[in-house]
Amino acid sequence: MNFYLLELLGKWISLAFITVCPTLGKGKTTTLENENLNLKRDTNVVATVTEYTTITKNDPTLEEGKTKIETKGVNGLVYDIQGSNVIIQEMTQEVVLKGTKKAKNTNKPTQIVPQRVEVFENLTMEELTKKLDKNLKSTLTGTGKYYAKYAIEYGVDPYLALAISLHETGCSSSCSNLVKSKNNVGGMIGSSGALSFSSIEEGIRKFILNIKQNYYDRGLTTAEEMNSKYAASTTWAEKVNKYIEKIRAS
Repeated sequence: MNFYLLELLGKWISLAFITVCPTLGKGKTTTLENENLNLKRDTNVVATVTEYTTITKNDPTLEEGKTKIETKGVNGLVYDIQGSNVIIQEMTQEVVLKGTKKAKNTNKPTQIVPQRVEVFENLTMEELTKKLDKNLKSTLTGTGKYYAKYAIEYGVDPYLALAISLHETGCSSSCSNLVKSKNNVGGMIGSSGALSFSSIEEGIRKFILNIKQNYYDRGLTTAEEMNSKYAASTTWAEKVNKYIEKIRAS
């Protein structure tokens, strides 16, 4: 490098006026003016900008979804002065760290505790149904859900309703023909004889509705109070109560 170029490099920081239009991959000519450099006016100086690129690296110590700049990118700047390249600023690649560490799930799943709804004597509907089912055999097997449903709906003691059914039909072991042929679960009699129903569920519903309308609504809510109206036998209430005790204990 000649003496003139060395002198130029030593004084580049004292430039009074430099207009540079850098473009990636291309050089632009500019006019450099400074009396101290002993250059002629309108001397052409080519400035080239080398743009940095971004390099992404995985970082296992950084959580997923997070990034961190490890090295900030800096564009390079080179002057071409009279055929010689002068590096004014070195180009620095930008390095970005990308997190790959699985984040710990600190949020414990909310445990949903189902609300307990008791419908009769501290029992839920499910528990009541199971208790009633334990006492039903033959044609009425598995019909505890109907006794529970309609007894609670009509406000009738489910143990009393089922006890009357068991006494009238014998379904604690083998159901009577009245149940099997007419779906009549309470020994219900009409003007034309024993009543008949379209299904067991309908028979149970009408039976419990009968207790509600013809007994409960008239203040007759126990077997003793119902006895004289429901059956001619004076021991009817005693037998019904024994079934109630058995159901409650099951």
